Amino acid sequence: QCVDFLTYMMQELLACAFAACAFTVALWIRYGYGGLLDLLLNHNYRPDGKKIESLRPVSFPFGSLLDMMNNPEKTRDRMIEIARRNGGMVVVWEAFSPVVYAFDLKHINLMWNTDFTLNKTDRSLLPSLRTKLLLGNSLFTLDVARWRHLHKIILRAGFGSRHLRGVFPAVCDGGDRIWMKIDKAVQRALSESKKNHVEALGLELNPGIELHPFCREFAISTITSVIFGDAIDEKQGLRLGELVDFFVRKGVNNPLYAIPGATYIPFGESRKVMQTIREIQAIGDVLIQQRSEREAREEVKRDAGDDADGPSRRVGDGPASTSIFDNLKAEAEKGNLSYDEVLDNVYGLMAAGFDTTANAISLSVTMLSLHPVVQMKVRKEIQAALGKGDGSCKDLTYDVVMSSTDLPYLNAVIKETLRMLPPAVKLPARILKRRTEVNGFSLQRGSEISTMQYQTSAMKEHWGGNAKHFYPERFLGEGGVSVECVKGGRFSSFGLGIRSCIGKNLAIMCVKVFLVNLLTRFEISMASHHSRRNWEIALPLLKIREGIRFHMKSVTS
Repeated sequence: QCVDFLTYMMQELLACAFAACAFTVALWIRYGYGGLLDLLLNHNYRPDGKKIESLRPVSFPFGSLLDMMNNPEKTRDRMIEIARRNGGMVVVWEAFSPVVYAFDLKHINLMWNTDFTLNKTDRSLLPSLRTKLLLGNSLFTLDVARWRHLHKIILRAGFGSRHLRGVFPAVCDGGDRIWMKIDKAVQRALSESKKNHVEALGLELNPGIELHPFCREFAISTITSVIFGDAIDEKQGLRLGELVDFFVRKGVNNPLYAIPGATYIPFGESRKVMQTIREIQAIGDVLIQQRSEREAREEVKRDAGDDADGPSRRVGDGPASTSIFDNLKAEAEKGNLSYDEVLDNVYGLMAAGFDTTANAISLSVTMLSLHPVVQMKVRKEIQAALGKGDGSCKDLTYDVVMSSTDLPYLNAVIKETLRMLPPAVKLPARILKRRTEVNGFSLQRGSEISTMQYQTSAMKEHWGGNAKHFYPERFLGEGGVSVECVKGGRFSSFGLGIRSCIGKNLAIMCVKVFLVNLLTRFEISMASHHSRRNWEIALPLLKIREGIRFHMKSVTS
């Protein structure tokens, strides 16, 4: 009996010791791991010689990524407090990489000026390996020297601001197609609500409709049409768009892939993403082949004196061809880039545009539904600008949509939405080529630098005492634009400096066309109040939460 008792006591002691060790390890991983990373890998110093403070807690192996996604408001407030204590900078551990985030405007303006961008840093993408598998040598992944050359080609091919008027019909076509589907969905929801009417309580059980899938389809079909023109049929274009959209949502917005080697996990979602990349590349090869065969047929017809396949809608004012895809292919035939680079950049433009544009639309709709007075003011402004039209795309003109004076309040609402809820939470990080001094701070070679519009949008130093409140009027100034708000590094939703978003004007056009159609047709409100946020962060994106529904009441009724 004594032996049994001693054996039992030893087992209990061992179990307690094991639990204590596990608890200690868990505490170390949660709270001590960050200290170890700071000791070994953080060599970024403040002007007083102390290390720049890092965001805590830091979890193994994701760093602070999970906290930034799961508790964005609390993490934002902690980052702002740390930045204030450290002269406007804070270090955030993203997996094993220290990223220096700038919060002070004097740091932001210096770190994103042309000299700093082109001569002292290079682009860094998270996760670089997986992104490179699809985007290869695209505009978004290249070093500075190659980027300068390719940037000019992309602008010339149809993404320059002078081409916007040419792509406006494609955006309106996409708007007309999607609104036919939305109108049917609204009618279907109204029909179902009448069936579910509870006469005894006088209630109408109308669950509303989920708009984000329509916003996503609009963004995918419109941007695909702008890029490919008639080089791709509708079914093929939608499939390619869905694949690229899946790649962005599942293959990029996942903290797992910040860990080296996670890209090649041969099962689960990682395997699906790799299959998606292969299917996208196969469709691209088919498109190149189809376009080459068509051009050969047209050349034979021209040699025979016959008309070619006929004129097709032209996208831009660049080379005499039908789409950005065709224009890039023409550049490849001149030897300015390879066919692989054509596809890399097509995929890059799609990947960068789909989710960000769709979420910019959905988030704008959400803010309008939560602020009915703002919604009413925007509707009246649109009705005054369009006159007696019914608000459909046939009443829209490029000059009205893109003018800063015809729809100033709509412009302000979109900017305020993007200020508070930017679809791209953080600017693409840049890697320092050498140890660099920034306003007295000493940043180590190889450190990544970035800034976050979502974080800086809550700073009263930048936006005043109402920084956390939705207030579009802050963007209304002379000519409908407040220069103080959009300049000086405060507003970074589309990036900053020379490498800012190349498609920002196209994205704004898509948002405006969708909102004009929406507000001239319907009054919108949230179908139900959600205890959780209406949005979520999946780095590097901020997006609408799935399942958010809206009540849509006809304006004419």
